[in-house]
Amino acid sequence: DAVAPVLRERAALRVAVTGDGDGEFVATLKQQVDELGIADQVHFLGWVDDMPAFYRACDVACIPSRAEPFGRTAIEGFAAGTPVVATAVGGLQGIVVDEETGLLVPYGNEDALQKALRRVLETPKLRQKMKRNAREGAEKNYHERGHKDRIQALVEDVRPHGYSLSRT
Repeated sequence: DAVAPVLRERAALRVAVTGDGDGEFVATLKQQVDELGIADQVHFLGWVDDMPAFYRACDVACIPSRAEPFGRTAIEGFAAGTPVVATAVGGLQGIVVDEETGLLVPYGNEDALQKALRRVLETPKLRQKMKRNAREGAEKNYHERGHKDRIQALVEDVRPHGYSLSRT
């Protein structure tokens, strides 16, 4: 519902829905898309093998989740340099840096979601800043190398004095 007005304003805009969900839910979603008159702009891709390529092809990743324990989808988008518009729920609140790597909106607020999507799509400078910050944030916070460095620093901080640890 929130995306339909944005699509109607932009005939060239496309939405791609990825993943294999519950068949009944997907059928309901497809029916809703038909009823909203946006079926020609919404594509249900199902399972996508090369998600990095998918995210690189996107101007924005929209994650309007009701609940999101961790937020892996946002991190995957960030790794490809894709800004995120997401609901401020669960793990997304700690992963998406509002105004820096994406925009956060309250869950269920269709108006806020529309405004956020329009803003990212209509503001190339903001989108470029978010792309850069998203990539840098993914590298710093979620790449294996950074994770190992943070664990090493924690261990060194709590180990008894006089012991040395070698890096592997």
